[in-house]
Amino acid sequence: MTGTERWPDAGFTLIEVLLAVVILGFGVASIISVFGSGLDGARWSADRTRGALQARSVMESALRSQVLEEITIEDQDESYTWTIEVTLEDTLAILEEPSSRAGTARADSLDASPPLEAYAVRVTVEWPVDEPRSRFSLLTLQSQRVAQEDIPWDR
Repeated sequence: MTGTERWPDAGFTLIEVLLAVVILGFGVASIISVFGSGLDGARWSADRTRGALQARSVMESALRSQVLEEITIEDQDESYTWTIEVTLEDTLAILEEPSSRAGTARADSLDASPPLEAYAVRVTVEWPVDEPRSRFSLLTLQSQRVAQEDIPWDR
């Protein structure tokens, strides 16, 4: 054999090696970007879960009040800002005359149930993760009996 002969099985050329490195680089870059997106999704999910738990906690403390009234309260703690809005909705119960109820004979019966007022309680929790602010809202209806002195029928 002379030194001028070319061996076809001698190895890879420089172009083949560079092409393999470029393809490998694109593969690694795409895997890293997918992994980064997964971490962002996990962070978003964790923030949303903490926001929901904060909203639930604020809602439970707002509903512990014995008497509801129309009010708007804003407050904040470490990283959360919340708003509690209590609004009076349409009355749930229709004022019934006691004589129209089954089993009552007298119109001036005192066993009539007073009507109910419905209050919408909305809690909105916001936290500044990215712009725009992230937000989670809860809404519930809470009924409350109308005080006896506020009932507009004659006895």
